[in-house]
Amino acid sequence: MKAIEYRDRLFKELSTENDTSLLKDVLDFFLKKKASKGNFEELPKELQDLLVQSNKDIDEGNVFSHDDVMNNI
Repeated sequence: MKAIEYRDRLFKELSTENDTSLLKDVLDFFLKKKASKGNFEELPKELQDLLVQSNKDIDEGNVFSHDDVMNNI
């Protein structure tokens, strides 16, 4: 699906929704996601690369526990 198709579908679903709690949750989620995306892209390339590598290391289990770190100081 392309972006326009997602927007159309989302608009169609939200335009008939009356649950204010759900609408607020969707709006909050969207704004947080948009803000976090913008912040990442504004970081220097070196820092972006470091964060991407850090997430990859976490996903692959290449981490140390707090106790391991404290025991090696």
